[in-house]
Amino acid sequence: DLVRSRGLGDVYKRQIKDTLAAEIENAIVTVEDERLDAWGLAATYSTTFTEISSPLAIVLPATNLNLRIAADGFNSQVVVIDNTETSREIQLELADGYYRLKGTVAAFGFDFGSEAPDIAIELANGNTTSPDTTVFENGVLTFNWMSEIEIASPQSITLTHSGAEAQTITLDESLGTEVIEAQLLPVKVEEAPDNGDSGTDTGTDNGSGSSGGGNAAWLLITAIALLRRKRLKVKRA
Repeated sequence: DLVRSRGLGDVYKRQIKDTLAAEIENAIVTVEDERLDAWGLAATYSTTFTEISSPLAIVLPATNLNLRIAADGFNSQVVVIDNTETSREIQLELADGYYRLKGTVAAFGFDFGSEAPDIAIELANGNTTSPDTTVFENGVLTFNWMSEIEIASPQSITLTHSGAEAQTITLDESLGTEVIEAQLLPVKVEEAPDNGDSGTDTGTDNGSGSSGGGNAAWLLITAIALLRRKRLKVKRA
């Protein structure tokens, strides 16, 4: 009679978020009860980055239970659920000495195609690293990165794609958590003005088969062939 309905088919749902109400990946939920073996239930459950858009569903007896919620870089928390509770949203605070970076990279005015943007995080020691997790879906790259500041202190992040100009954003580890929303614009090549032919024959022939004006036009094309534009939207936490 312990396993009775909680109103959702004996399923208890919980969603773990940080203080910015963003879901936390790789969180561990531990059910602290000596009767688990008798009930035939596992003691621990975990989330993954690709599954955090939906709450984690756990089958639990309809009785009061203690759940310990933990995640790397966050302060753990113990919550008590009663026999009538069917769901709860739990918020964990970032632990001291940690930094978390979340963000999205989208294309504006062009399509990434099958090529996901590259992300490089520059550290204070001169090294670079990549996000812990990335998901490239529907033309948008979502990424997450967390570090212990003493081990890996972030300085900036660079976003690149073969069809867009590289974007570099300065990071501020003192904020604890930063959220970046970036849009990459396509490389735009502007054509050189067409000087054309005035129709006037100067009668001068230098033997090269082309006029001095023509040479100047080629030089101008070379000088401006790679003019680019960029746009960036950054939201600080």
